Amino acid sequence: MRGKNFFDFILVFALSLIFISLVFVSSSLIAVYDLDFYKAEFAKYGTYDRLPAADSISNNLVNYFDDREALLDAYSEREVIHLGDVKNIINFLNGFYYAFAFLFSFLCLFLFYRGYRHLNLVFIIGSVSVIFIIFILYLFSLFNFDFLFLSFHKGFFVNDFWLLDSSTTLINLFPAEFF
Repeated sequence: MRGKNFFDFILVFALSLIFISLVFVSSSLIAVYDLDFYKAEFAKYGTYDRLPAADSISNNLVNYFDDREALLDAYSEREVIHLGDVKNIINFLNGFYYAFAFLFSFLCLFLFYRGYRHLNLVFIIGSVSVIFIIFILYLFSLFNFDFLFLSFHKGFFVNDFWLLDSSTTLINLFPAEFF
């Protein structure tokens, strides 16, 4: 009986981690492809004053990330390299999302049909964990956003092409306040 309890714990823990990952990855991907979100943020932060073509540039970025068109000729060499890195991360996240969504769905259905009693714990633990992580990130962003921003970029990018001059298209499109 003790081995079964340990197996249940490991299974709930693993499925909860997958659930948490899926929530954050899907939220990130939704934000990347949401042109209405960009428009609202551009209006809020005066992007249209600095860059009147912001809508067409952001449309192009979304299409570039989705392999539907090449980048406009509006970027410096550093920006093009950085956007290539961003595109690689987005492609990885897309693959991660589909693979883990399939795995999560398969395991949940399998366990459900086998009469597994603790499946609800996966969603409870996962949801509470997501809320806790969001709360912690929110507190960090209030008191030390620069640390979060730098940590994110240093963790996801192996070069320094994300360090851009304030006159570049990307910085004018996405100023620090945007994040």
